[in-house]
Amino acid sequence: MTEKVIKDSRQLTFPRLKVFFDCLFLIGSAMLIIKLSILGLNHFTALEIPLRGSFFWNFGPLLLMAGGAIFSDTLKKKYKNE
Repeated sequence: MTEKVIKDSRQLTFPRLKVFFDCLFLIGSAMLIIKLSILGLNHFTALEIPLRGSFFWNFGPLLLMAGGAIFSDTLKKKYKNE
């Protein structure tokens, strides 16, 4: 009975964690789209929109997308096997 309760509680936690990591992936994707849009506007128009915090804009989307995808996939595989 105790094992069933532990397994059920893990199954309840799984969707929350997966949604969290999926949201991280989507935030990284949105940041990448925003960055590419700003770079496109700067290149094709007379606008000069600065990207402050270049480390954040250069590596933030990559880290969020890669981290979200890896951990989401890991959770999916882990709970699929149980």
